[in-house]
Amino acid sequence: MKLLAPAKVNIALSVEGKREDSYHELCTLMHTVDDLCDVVYMESADTLSVGFDISGMPSENTVTRAAKAYMRESGSYAADIRVLKRIPAEAGLGGGSADAAAVLRGMQRMYGLLSEEKLYQIALEVGADVPFCLHGQTAVCRGRGELMTPVVHKALPLVMVKDSYGISTARLFSRLNLPCAPVDTDAARRAYECGDMIALARHMNNSLESAAFAERPELALLKEELLSTGALGAVMTGSGSAMIGLYADFEASRLAGKMLEGHDFVHICSSEV
Repeated sequence: MKLLAPAKVNIALSVEGKREDSYHELCTLMHTVDDLCDVVYMESADTLSVGFDISGMPSENTVTRAAKAYMRESGSYAADIRVLKRIPAEAGLGGGSADAAAVLRGMQRMYGLLSEEKLYQIALEVGADVPFCLHGQTAVCRGRGELMTPVVHKALPLVMVKDSYGISTARLFSRLNLPCAPVDTDAARRAYECGDMIALARHMNNSLESAAFAERPELALLKEELLSTGALGAVMTGSGSAMIGLYADFEASRLAGKMLEGHDFVHICSSEV
């Protein structure tokens, strides 16, 4: 079985406070990047085996956690899982979450033993972005990320760029000064639905940016570089360290992507959904 595990971006992200369970309350407009994917190969097996095409992956990761959780809840057999990594790590692009969601989908296709509700409960147990990655497309996500309101999915003229350094999500949240400046995710959603790139660019904001820029001042320069290539707006996705730029159309994004080729990672989103 071959499954694609697409990346995600946060077009707007608001951190709205600290919850009693020690997590943060979020509201974010999340969007699947359909043409940037890890690839997950799976087949049924008696014992769990997980491998990656890159070195340095910890033995306990989102893929193993997702598979073990499915096995625990369903009493099913295990799987032989191989993951080809194409989404950069510590980027805010949801690579680990996408892989976990793909594993849950694959286990369900092989064994079909859990309800949809239970599958999403497991997804949240594995990671805050995993429920969205399980759902895909575009949605406004609230709570820890599990309360989703779907939005009609459409391609966006985006360019994603990242250099070699990453940012620890846990460290970034620990540096966050609450309350954060408000981010109008509803306005971002309305602009997205209308296809108004100028209005959407105006509402591309992320509550985590100030803490990330303090941690990595180079990120602020990267944002300015995106804007200098003609981006209508630019924002850090998730907890970083990838930045995304939104352009007026796909021709403008393609030209901008060529100007940014010196960076470690550049991805120009396709016009195909």
